[in-house]
This record gives sequence, C-alpha cells and structure tokens, in this order.
Amino acid sequence: ARVASTARQNLGLALALGGDRDRGADIERRAAAEFLAQADSHMAAVCQTYLAQIHFYGGELTLAESGAVTAAAALTANPPSRALALAALARSRVARGDGAAALAPARDAYAILESLGGLDEGEMHVRLAQCEALAAAGRHDEARAVAAVAAARLGQLAARLDDPALRASFLERVPENAAILALAAATTS
Repeated sequence: ARVASTARQNLGLALALGGDRDRGADIERRAAAEFLAQADSHMAAVCQTYLAQIHFYGGELTLAESGAVTAAAALTANPPSRALALAALARSRVARGDGAAALAPARDAYAILESLGGLDEGEMHVRLAQCEALAAAGRHDEARAVAAVAAARLGQLAARLDDPALRASFLERVPENAAILALAAATTS
C-alpha cells in the first residue's frame, strides 16, 4: 500500500506539471488520504507540499499558500521536506505580490539547504524561492548572487547527465531550472 501511495504522490505532481492539473491534484489528494490512513503524517504533509506546488502552477495562489503553511507546520521534524514546503510558501507569497512576507520562509528554507549542503528533492525550488523573495523585497544584489550560485549548482547537476537531449530537457523543461537560468542570464546582461 505504501509503495502505491508513493507512486500516486509522484504521479500527481508529474501529471499536474505535464498539464493535467485537475487529475494531478485529485491523485495527490488521494495519496495524502492514503498516507493518513496508513498513519504516515509525514508523507501526507509532503503530499500537501506537492498540492501547494500544483496550485501555484495553476495560479491558485491562496490555495498554494494555505497548503504550504499546513505542510510546513507538519514537517518540523524533517528539515529537507520542510525546506520544500517553506519554498512553496515563499513563492506563493511572491506571486501574490507580498514579497515582504516571502522573505522569512525563503530565508528559512535556504538556511536548511545550506546547512545540509544540498537536498535530494527540491533544491532548485528552494534556491529559486530565495532569488524571487530577495528580488521582490528590492534586495537585487543579493538576488543576483543567489541566482549565480543556483545557476552554477544547476550546471553541476546537469553535467551528470550524459545524454545531451536529457540534459537540455532538465535545464529547459523543469520549471524551476528554467526560471533560475533566466534569472541568472538577466543578472549578467
């Protein structure tokens, strides 16, 4: 049951990012309910983070923010997962036009990332949230510095991919990666 729920958790986000947001959100909610039935509140909260991302990319910023708040509150014992939830919170606040309120969760997510030296999941999401929050708060020099570091890290990760088509897809089609590269390019021109 846990394997099936985990597969649904990942499938939901993949479908949503692939353009089928409604179906992806439905599958993500189902996975969250299954994890709760399995008494796995951590994975249910990770599903909440994924739902926040789905809502963010769907332009449903209030739902994205409330889901990210819920997830971050539930993930205090797991710093890597909490970082992703905090980044989702920061990005939703920036998109809503509240850059000042985005600074604290972005800073906290970035501090977790730096303390761990990286994240298995969501590293670029956290780096992008920090860039966006700093820029929205008018701290452009800091945002440029974070964008440069993020682009360099992204280059390191992309270099691990031997297939040029896969590498290009990783850099251009993953929304966070493409946004980081655009920010880094904009700050150097």
